Formats: sequence, C-alpha cells, structure tokens
Amino acid sequence: MHKKESGTNFSLGYFSKTLNLSMEKTEEILEILTKVKYIESTFIELDERQQTVYKFKSNYLFVMLLILMKAYIEPPTHFFSEFNTRDKPFLTPRKEESQ
Repeated sequence: MHKKESGTNFSLGYFSKTLNLSMEKTEEILEILTKVKYIESTFIELDERQQTVYKFKSNYLFVMLLILMKAYIEPPTHFFSEFNTRDKPFLTPRKEESQ
C-alpha cells in the first residue's frame, strides 16, 4: 500500500485483499487510519447504493504505521529467552585502601 500513488482511490475489499485480512479487521484498520488522517474517506454512487472509497495521503510514516499495526493485529507466537545463573554478584562492596 505504501507504493500506492497519493490521491488514488481504493475500496475496503481491495485493502482487505492486499493485506490478506478479514473484512472486519480491515474495516477497523481503515477507521483508525481515517481518524489519524493517513487516509481520507468519501462516498461514490454505485447503481442503487453508496460505497465508501478511501484515498491514501502521502506520508513517509505510513510504512512504519503499517509495520506496527501488523505486529498488533498478528502478534508473534515465537519468543526466544535465555536465562543464565550468575556466579558473582553485579555489585560488590568497595574495599577501602588503608594508608
């Protein structure tokens, strides 16, 4: 989506397909993006109904936002931790030098 030209309209279905997410999650994302003004929403008339279309507003922070949103929506399932036992304490008392 970050490659999409500024001012190009897209629909909820297109965004959902591009992100490979369900329509419900995609709708939540678009609502958030509209609130933070990364995209604009407008309506177009199609035969007997109105459809919401969205317009991407060019912003270099949009890519970072998408990366953060992916981690929020699909949290990682694998974590790596390492625990070691220390033999010596982190802090030791200071020995005063006698003169």
